[in-house]
Amino acid sequence: MYFHHNQLQSIPPEIGQLTKVRYLNLSDNLLSELPEEIGNLNKLVELRIMNNRLTELPESLCRLTDLRELHLKKNSMTNLPEKIGELALLRVLELEDNQLQEVPDSLHTCIKLRRLNLRQNKLKTLPASIGHLKNLIELDLRSNDLKELPESLLAMESLERLDLRWNHELKIPSWLDELEARGCIVYL
Repeated sequence: MYFHHNQLQSIPPEIGQLTKVRYLNLSDNLLSELPEEIGNLNKLVELRIMNNRLTELPESLCRLTDLRELHLKKNSMTNLPEKIGELALLRVLELEDNQLQEVPDSLHTCIKLRRLNLRQNKLKTLPASIGHLKNLIELDLRSNDLKELPESLLAMESLERLDLRWNHELKIPSWLDELEARGCIVYL
């Protein structure tokens, strides 16, 4: 279902009745919240809600256990639901250009995650548990307020690209050389 570019200001709770929908695009609207009923779309594989005015996500979103891609860039979110880790099949999580100040510790249980985009947020640190994302190929941390990185990033065996540019106060750890020696491209 494509509802992008429609100036929508709200989504009716009845959306929860569309339980066979696999793809939903609500991007480029004026949404400031989503109804709890969105968590009833249990067949959803891809959800796009980019370029809206969301400040938070309903906890019910964490019930979308078939979700493979979640695209939330260009919103105003300051946090994510703590239960986001219940999205165990998630492969792509796009959170670029929000106001996130932290990454929930539970994210480490999204072990199928391959691409995590946290570019242009307000992150100062990352949880050490992020190293459990062993299938992560790409981690974009550009334009945050990071001061240090958890050494657990070394445990990310599949990491091919780590982008750290424009984190002006980041203390560059010596162990980044190990990542590069394994073939990971590190952008500083």
